[in-house]
Amino acid sequence: MELKVFDHAHQAPAHTLRHLWRFYFRRKMMWRSQKANALTHLTTTLKAIYEVKSGCATASLRQLPSAELYVLEIDHQPASFMIVYRHRDHLLMPRLAIDTSFGRYSPGILLILEAAKRWMTEGVVDFDMCRGDERYKKEMGGINEPLCRIETRV
Repeated sequence: MELKVFDHAHQAPAHTLRHLWRFYFRRKMMWRSQKANALTHLTTTLKAIYEVKSGCATASLRQLPSAELYVLEIDHQPASFMIVYRHRDHLLMPRLAIDTSFGRYSPGILLILEAAKRWMTEGVVDFDMCRGDERYKKEMGGINEPLCRIETRV
């Protein structure tokens, strides 16, 4: 198991990005309850290639010094990844995805734990996992906070 970190100055290779986006789109299909078949496999592969070639998938990593890509590899294969934005000693994680073929290892949780070891030595004080009520967020000690509150006076 190995944690790799890429950022503005040290970009991930294109083949790694294609692999990451392929399993991200595959996972997204599962969330939408779509069945995997040859056509969906081809579609997710083409989407991944397009995302990497067009630069959409990596625009923030290329343009923002605060953007970081964390990749957990198991047996030299990407098993999970997350995109994190850093502001001083605060982190924001809008995207985490796992390759379900490594699901038995809980690669998303392993990724967060390995990254957290690194962050503790860097003095990070806050890690925001963004909105959503996914089980792993509660297991990692996440707490729900309101995004906004609007009051009107009558």
